[in-house]
Amino acid sequence: MHGLQAIFVADPSLEVVDKFGLRNHNLQIKPPNVPGLPVPTTIITDEQGVVRWLDQAEHYSHRSDPERVRAALAQAFR
Repeated sequence: MHGLQAIFVADPSLEVVDKFGLRNHNLQIKPPNVPGLPVPTTIITDEQGVVRWLDQAEHYSHRSDPERVRAALAQAFR
């Protein structure tokens, strides 16, 4: 086991998204009854909360490639 922990945020009201400035303002479509969509973002921080890696997708339907995230984790926490 690697011993790393992850926090996943569910934010249907976009409160956290807006606090971090991650709302997608370039939407071509907007789902009904949804206030907006975030820019898909993966953030790796250390124990002190310092951002060690950040990846943002250009399209709302894309997410960080798992292999790319693994490589970033290995680099940040070798």
